[in-house]
Amino acid sequence: MAGLRPGHPRRSTSWKIVDSGPLPVPLQAISVTIPLVRIDTVDLEFSTGLDVVTDPIGLRFDTEDDLLAFERAMSEFFWTENFEGAEHALDSAMDGHPSTFSEICRATPQTAVSIRGWDELYAQIESPSRKNYRCSAIEIDLSGHADREIAPGLIEPGFECSYFDDSMYPFSMAEHHEMLARCKAGCVPWQGGFFDIDYALTCEGLGRLYAAILGYPHRHWHPRVSSGEAVPRDFVSYTLACWFLYLRAHQAIWLKVSTRGLPQQVPVVVGQHDFGPDLLTVYMPEKVHDSRAATARIVAQGEAEARAFYDKMTEDEIRGLRERRDGIRRWPFFWNRKQRKLFVDYSMAHEKLILGANGLSPGRPTWKMSDQAFESLIARYRTARASRQSEV
Repeated sequence: MAGLRPGHPRRSTSWKIVDSGPLPVPLQAISVTIPLVRIDTVDLEFSTGLDVVTDPIGLRFDTEDDLLAFERAMSEFFWTENFEGAEHALDSAMDGHPSTFSEICRATPQTAVSIRGWDELYAQIESPSRKNYRCSAIEIDLSGHADREIAPGLIEPGFECSYFDDSMYPFSMAEHHEMLARCKAGCVPWQGGFFDIDYALTCEGLGRLYAAILGYPHRHWHPRVSSGEAVPRDFVSYTLACWFLYLRAHQAIWLKVSTRGLPQQVPVVVGQHDFGPDLLTVYMPEKVHDSRAATARIVAQGEAEARAFYDKMTEDEIRGLRERRDGIRRWPFFWNRKQRKLFVDYSMAHEKLILGANGLSPGRPTWKMSDQAFESLIARYRTARASRQSEV
């Protein structure tokens, strides 16, 4: 799916974009600086069907309508899985808006971008069935909450991976076009209805581009909230870079989903969360990948780590019981009596809390117990904690 790169022969620098529905603004609202040009059908090898052709040099984004029309037009490439067309459109647009952004984009081929953590994601898809949950869809969102610093000043964008059943939306029975229509509407009924969420997937190869995007001083500028203000310098180039980053991330996800598949043929919604321009689409894997061995290994490893963490919490509490008991017993009752009483009251309240939560009652404060009675209580506490571990 590699798109054309700089230096490729190009019969037209015009930009033709598909539409599967009405634009959010009238076509005459699209701001251009030269007349619209209709290109011959021989030049439509990258077209996706929209009967609108806009010269990239005419991109300005000085009104909200301009920006919304552009975002809608770019979204069409993703909705139709026409990544080659998206790359050609962005490449042509960057010709008219050269910048540091365009240099970085052109130095970031599709082959340089990869996404890792698929076995972990597969394990999440399969393992919930053991707890009466059946994963019927996943959503992979570029997220500003999941950034990963791989070197000082170099941050890779991250993903939030959400797992859904049919309780909020009947994914199992929905057709691809039905889910895609929901995505195009911009308001999906499954929003926030996941039964689990994690950061299973990580990205490699987009750090330099993402750092440039994060470093742009006007990245929160928008014509809707900045009405009347001049468009900041390089804002068009910045916007093109955001969509280019989307392109590389979606290409990497789509490639893995379409070639390797998933443990189950569940829809894959791809979007963003507190990241950049609105884009939400859905891809349908056709292959089933047998990940049972990897899932068993990952689930076993996760359970072992959970047990180790649980056991550490148990021993941490026991150490605290010992330290507070010893502290009280070594504190002369006539020295700083007020502070000593506060410490004793706190220790007794804490003991009552943690022991009671495990079905134990010491009968008397631990600092008044003999060493033998205290060690017996500690043994019972360990046993109680171990018996409750499977419930956690």
